[in-house]
Amino acid sequence: MEITVTINLFAKPKEVLNSPSVNITIKSGSTARDCLNHLGNTHPILKDVLSKSKIAKDCKYIQDELVLTQDCSITIIPPISGG
Repeated sequence: MEITVTINLFAKPKEVLNSPSVNITIKSGSTARDCLNHLGNTHPILKDVLSKSKIAKDCKYIQDELVLTQDCSITIIPPISGG
């Protein structure tokens, strides 16, 4: 069985995909990190930034191991550099 997850994007992922969000289809029982790995495998240019990104759901940071459900929405929070 598969589920659909919406991934909200900011910074480099948003620029690379030219979209504020993407929908992906993954296996039921997949984790938040599985979603980012899927996105990185589909768009290798994003692998580095995704490996360093945090993940949020419902405006709260979540653990990478959180199992996602059908039609949920997560947000990728890329590392922020400042100065």
